[in-house]
Amino acid sequence: MKSEKYGTGAISEYALLTETLVVSKPKNLNFVEAAALPMVALTAIQMLDKVPGGVEGKTWCGVGGCANGENAYGAEKVITTVSTRKIPMIDEFLGKGVVDEMIDYTKVNPAKTIPQNSIDVLIDSIGATFSSLALLKKGGMVVACAGPPCSGRDLKNISTDVPFLVEKILNLVNAVVRWWVGRYQVRFDTVLMKSNGGALERIKMWVEEGRLRPVVGTVLKFVDLEGIKGEGERIMMGKGGVGKVVIDIIAD
Repeated sequence: MKSEKYGTGAISEYALLTETLVVSKPKNLNFVEAAALPMVALTAIQMLDKVPGGVEGKTWCGVGGCANGENAYGAEKVITTVSTRKIPMIDEFLGKGVVDEMIDYTKVNPAKTIPQNSIDVLIDSIGATFSSLALLKKGGMVVACAGPPCSGRDLKNISTDVPFLVEKILNLVNAVVRWWVGRYQVRFDTVLMKSNGGALERIKMWVEEGRLRPVVGTVLKFVDLEGIKGEGERIMMGKGGVGKVVIDIIAD
């Protein structure tokens, strides 16, 4: 394969890949920038695609961050939660006007700042589903990639090696969560990101059109094991950095 490709993968110099799961790299990105895209962008796409009728013309809130929903999906209003030091960076990294309202979660409680019954879609990446239900309009929707567990059916869609009992327990827990959320007249769904060549093509198109951009944070060499360990510990402790951590495999 002589052309430049990108997709999800592992930290390795060489890897066997399914042809349908990789696509041509966006022409306006280098490999480091392209590496920062697939995991987060595919997760965001698959979450937003869960919303019946899409998010165009709707108000949506990204708890724990946001994607370029206004540019790529046509959302009417985008709200996100962010720490104090990152507020000035939003326009710089995502583009001016992409986010309509930024809430500093270190100073105020977003669940008490955002008006009740004002959001059509909640994108939850930190497990804030239950504390945010009152913010949603009747008929609104929560899509989560953290917090309440996915169903056993969704897990089997990622890996067929799921024990029968685990599948049934997850299905039961997921059904209880859906019932609880439904008491607020709100729909609920979860996402486990699955690599998809068609979605990668959409990401590529949006990047080349200038509607989506990667945010690269720390770039580490593969040989810098202490640096990689330190970044992993920081992430696990919930000390958020800016942008995605990229590990550069090929040594200079």
